[in-house]
Amino acid sequence: MCFVLGFSDDERAQNFYRAVGVVIILVGALTDYQNQRLTRD
Repeated sequence: MCFVLGFSDDERAQNFYRAVGVVIILVGALTDYQNQRLTRD
């Protein structure tokens, strides 16, 4: 993504996009999509 937006030489930008990618992957891996418990009062 950095090369598309034109700041591929900026190491901080590269690290930011890598970190965001890792967070997205972790959230997807840790999300329980099969849990369908509905609590209604």
